[in-house]
Amino acid sequence: MRSLMLISDWNFIRHEDYYFVPSLLKKTNARQDKTFMKDAIQCVFDFSSSFLPNGIFERLICICVEHSGRLQGAGRGRLQNTRELQVPILAQGFASLWFGEKLHVCLRMSEDMTHI
Repeated sequence: MRSLMLISDWNFIRHEDYYFVPSLLKKTNARQDKTFMKDAIQCVFDFSSSFLPNGIFERLICICVEHSGRLQGAGRGRLQNTRELQVPILAQGFASLWFGEKLHVCLRMSEDMTHI
């Protein structure tokens, strides 16, 4: 499942092996999504005249979650200092992640557009 990007390591809990499965995410409130993205610079991919194949967005989130955990040095006792981890906020069609300490990225997929 890992090679197909249907599951990834969840490196945000120390000394434990946990996994992230994007297909198990719960739905979120659209208003909550917009709160995270209101002050951010946005890039919108419009698929209204085409389509985004099923599962592509979920695979992108899977890759981002694993990379975010790796950049923060989290999981399995690898955290070098006591700073707080920036744990991703995830829901079906939405992700708010940190890549390092300063880069915050939100991804949201609506019916015909993907916002990054």
